[in-house]
Amino acid sequence: VARGLAKAYMAVGENDSPTLSLVRYTTTGGGNNPFDPPTQTKESIELENAIFKSIDKSSIDNDLIKQGDMELVCDGSVEIKQGDVIESTDGKEYIVVSVDISSPYGIPLAYTLIVRLK
Repeated sequence: VARGLAKAYMAVGENDSPTLSLVRYTTTGGGNNPFDPPTQTKESIELENAIFKSIDKSSIDNDLIKQGDMELVCDGSVEIKQGDVIESTDGKEYIVVSVDISSPYGIPLAYTLIVRLK
């Protein structure tokens, strides 16, 4: 899958598109003591082999897939779930609306995501 995505990048020439990262937040500490509030840490996991695809207009049903949604295909190196946030280096954030996992024999090879601008 990674080779196929790399081949797609090569076919379109120089890649000047923004880098994409999966954003995860971890909350630690806190509790009942108001002098010890919880701390939230942001972790960005780069999606090295990810490429946007446009969605065919016939797939837009204005329920699950809406006008402006995009399809994002990436390798299976990072687990992505519905509701996760994808951030780009150009400042845009996308929320994962739908996840389709290609996982023959239980090993995730690729994720096909429907993402919506946040």
